[in-house]
Amino acid sequence: MRRNRGAEIVVYPEEAVFGWLNPKVFYEAQPIPGRAQAAFATIAKQAGVWVATGLAERGPQIASNPAIYEVFDSGILIDSEGRLVLHYRQHNVIKNAFSECPVKYGSQGCSYRRVRSVMLKSSRPRLVA
Repeated sequence: MRRNRGAEIVVYPEEAVFGWLNPKVFYEAQPIPGRAQAAFATIAKQAGVWVATGLAERGPQIASNPAIYEVFDSGILIDSEGRLVLHYRQHNVIKNAFSECPVKYGSQGCSYRRVRSVMLKSSRPRLVA
């Protein structure tokens, strides 16, 4: 994964921290910036490469159950200095795959709404064929 071997960007899969369809995201996902994003930033800086990944991002608490959070299916891009340069957030539809919804997550748990995307300006990595 080191830049001296030719890599300029490393791409991790969607939901790289918890895996797909893991109900722990509703309790354990962290905000961005946060611990998971910081771990990927450390990888980027130490390896001297850009890192792109998808991860669950903690949203607001569910009113009907304050121990549970809404979750966003987010994507981040981190430059080779470890700086967050792009943060894309979309409402996570994973909750609709669980039979407990809407009872466990309340009426807010299965709602859809428009979510603001955040993009930070920075230089772009150059793709090399």
